[in-house]
Amino acid sequence: MVKEHLKIILPLSLIPLVLVAFAILFYYSQHGVLPDAGKWCIWDCGWYNGMREHGYIYKPNQQNNLAFFPLFPLVWKVLNVGNIGMGVINYLIFAAAAWLVVWQFKISIKTLVVFLTIGLCFFFMVPYTESFFFLGSVLLLLGFYKSNYWFITIGSIIAIGTRSASMIFLVSFVLMILLAILQKKKWADIKIVVFAMLAVLLVNTMVFAYQYQQTGRLLGCFEAHKYWDHYLRWPKLVHVSWHKPVALTENFALVVGLFCMLVLVTHFLNILMAKTKFKNPLAKVFVVSNTLSAVDLFALLYLSGGTSFILLYQQESLASLNRYILSTPFYLLLLHLLASRKVQLNVTKATWMGLIILFGFTVSHSHLEHKLLMILGAGLSTTTIFLVLPQNTKLNHAVSIVACTAALIIQAFLLHYYISGNWVG
Repeated sequence: MVKEHLKIILPLSLIPLVLVAFAILFYYSQHGVLPDAGKWCIWDCGWYNGMREHGYIYKPNQQNNLAFFPLFPLVWKVLNVGNIGMGVINYLIFAAAAWLVVWQFKISIKTLVVFLTIGLCFFFMVPYTESFFFLGSVLLLLGFYKSNYWFITIGSIIAIGTRSASMIFLVSFVLMILLAILQKKKWADIKIVVFAMLAVLLVNTMVFAYQYQQTGRLLGCFEAHKYWDHYLRWPKLVHVSWHKPVALTENFALVVGLFCMLVLVTHFLNILMAKTKFKNPLAKVFVVSNTLSAVDLFALLYLSGGTSFILLYQQESLASLNRYILSTPFYLLLLHLLASRKVQLNVTKATWMGLIILFGFTVSHSHLEHKLLMILGAGLSTTTIFLVLPQNTKLNHAVSIVACTAALIIQAFLLHYYISGNWVG
């Protein structure tokens, strides 16, 4: 038992140390000095730090902190630690939650390593909300898995108190209920999803009430988001990002989100056509188990919904899609579905790589080198995730090692860019 726990703890302990060491080395080689504590708190962290010190402040006709939810800065205020201290606490929270989800769902160590390298685990090491959202989401997933209403309640408080993801959660729950009705499941299987929906609504209402109490602005969150150019409209085919590594990770997250959408459509059509003479054409490419659980569905629905939200509310910008998708337990659950063969992509490696290359020229920057870099990273990563992870040949192991190492170096570059003052997600 102890040995099994140590197998989980080892990658959670070593990979972040390697990542931070590389990032600091890159920073020192460029600037000639080590990064000070102030370098670990920029962009969104600056907003959270301001909320920690002053609470909500409404500023008319400009960006203001009503766009952000209050739980993380409130906890940071209570803990009264600095930027690096909060980064350490954030990672400990993530590591505990990751250990819990890996242990409970029997996720392989190899899958965890892929998540830590090809995901974006460095967001758990800075004063951002990723660790709190990860923990809350894990508790929600465990609530569905164990039919535990306390886990659902606490998970909703932490996840929705931290991030404005209630719209994605609520749409996911509605679709889960509709699928359960189509499959003629019992009320006992549906009522916990209804409870989760009510819990998310209640927590979101409490957040809005708290914002109103501090600023006198009702639903000021929606008003504030407009000044980040976040509002509902049709998406564009050609998307934009920031510099090269960010473009790579955000476009890779887009690939993951679109893949999940197709898996869900396939699963839905499988259910509809189960008792008919017609065959689902998508089932030839996307092989989906008919035993997907509520946990599996919630993971796929969040990844699809998070991607849809960015495309609909940011039009052509993929800003932050990378961390909204890759720095979540839902992405870890997707990897587990692929590793356990509950979801499979039934195409040859050559076909998949060809599709990735074609897709690479419809997104990202117009500069050729940006597209080639995105194609390289997305090709390596997706080949590992979709085609290599469940197999055990020497070639597949070698490709996995190369892809994970490349992705870890890319993460180190991104963390280096972050502490150098650049946007990374």
